Amino acid sequence: MPSECFIFSSNPDNGAINRSPDGSSFTVQLTTPLYLPDNAYNAKLEVIQASIWNNSPNISKEYKNNTLTVKDDDGTYSVTIPDGLYDIDILYDTLAILFDNLEISRPRFPFKDMFDIEGNEATNRIYIVFKNQGSDSNPEILWADSLIDDFLGFDAVSPTKPLNPSSPSHEYSLIAENPAKFNAYNSFVIKSNLVNTGIQTNNDFNNTIAQIQISSNPGEIQNFRATEPNIFSLCNNLIGSNSSRFSIDFSLTSETGIPLDTRGEYYDFTIMISWLESE
Repeated sequence: MPSECFIFSSNPDNGAINRSPDGSSFTVQLTTPLYLPDNAYNAKLEVIQASIWNNSPNISKEYKNNTLTVKDDDGTYSVTIPDGLYDIDILYDTLAILFDNLEISRPRFPFKDMFDIEGNEATNRIYIVFKNQGSDSNPEILWADSLIDDFLGFDAVSPTKPLNPSSPSHEYSLIAENPAKFNAYNSFVIKSNLVNTGIQTNNDFNNTIAQIQISSNPGEIQNFRATEPNIFSLCNNLIGSNSSRFSIDFSLTSETGIPLDTRGEYYDFTIMISWLESE
């Protein structure tokens, strides 16, 4: 079975053009057109290798979940969380820094003296602990005007403070009604106009050529190597010189089709195209 391999990269130093501002899509302009022989049939395309940084945000302005508002007896305070890929500990530390460094006015007590944010891996629920050190200022979390509540598993009508105030002998918690949504996406999906339809997902195609399950930690690179049986797309649209391609488009999305912000990093992958030939 004849075959050819191609390495494609979103790095402009490797020739990528028309790169989107978030880095998720790019174009390759070939100097020699890509097409398969006229006698080719059953042509298929496989992504056999990929390297993609696992750093696309789960909190961002785009997701509308990047603000948090709290209040105490002295006033109401809001912060904007920088776009990023957060776990519970990093989010808690970031919120503490943001609230404790508000310039005009800030809560009476440091953020970590008022609240703790904990997760239960067994239930995937978030606990917001109201700590007794800050109970004198009656701290409260306001869920309005942000989807941070949904991200943490709360909703707009969730309680904003414990029914019973904290005391020196006991601390009270708000327990999220729903699972937290720190996993904004579960897999990387690569799409390309090299195929007419691509790999089918339920009733949709969307030019998908690969879906890569994420196993790397946040901030680490996801290295993918295809194993048998490989998942492939039919690419009979490349057969014959009349189907030649000079320009090829690629994009990186979540499994729900949302373009993934690569945060300035580049991704690359290797494609193998194989086919049968008639006599």
